[in-house]
Amino acid sequence: MRKIDFSTPLYVLAPLAGFTDLPFRSVVKKFGVDLTVSEMISSNALIHNSKKTFKMLEKSPSEDPYAIQIAGSDINVIRRAVEIINEKEGVTTIDLNCGCPAPKIVNNLQGSSLLTDLPQMAKVIETIKKHSNKPYTSMKMRLGFNEKNHVEIAKLAEASGADYIAVHGRTRAGRYKAAVDYDAIREIKEAVSIPVIANGDIVSPEKAKWVLDHTGADGIMIGRAAVGSPWIFKQI
Repeated sequence: MRKIDFSTPLYVLAPLAGFTDLPFRSVVKKFGVDLTVSEMISSNALIHNSKKTFKMLEKSPSEDPYAIQIAGSDINVIRRAVEIINEKEGVTTIDLNCGCPAPKIVNNLQGSSLLTDLPQMAKVIETIKKHSNKPYTSMKMRLGFNEKNHVEIAKLAEASGADYIAVHGRTRAGRYKAAVDYDAIREIKEAVSIPVIANGDIVSPEKAKWVLDHTGADGIMIGRAAVGSPWIFKQI
């Protein structure tokens, strides 16, 4: 299993529910993406032996490095989910979703709603870090829930054991329509010592270069633009 190389910009396929399944990730991998991430996986569904959820853990041999993203906030459930993932070979990272804006996720203190309870978010990251046998623990965050408190979130994630973070440059309230705040991503990069991956409205090679230059980020993560143009990573 290869380590994640942050010495040059890292190009990451974002997890997108309903899109970034194994066949799609396998296609994008052929176009030179460095890191692929599973669809968001419910830690609750995982520990209750959902066949559909277990299938979502599967990866292609070409996916190396590979991250599995989980959602949840119950410490015992998270620990059990991590123990299940520990049995899977070829997994580089366990990633915590702190960004999903969907109401059914948010209403269960999962996804972006974890940003409303930072002590609990910290406990979840600590739990993953403590019980995981994978090389990396990471989290994907937004800039805040209703208001921006991005530097506080990022610093706490680092202190709780995250090895790197991916930042979607909007709040939860901003969903996918508000302007992406690349200045805020740069502020996070300047505030923490772990690698930071920039995410949000990166739709072309030109935009990718601009975002890297402007934010100083260690990599970029592309989701929706890759669904329509999986070759975007090759172009970059």
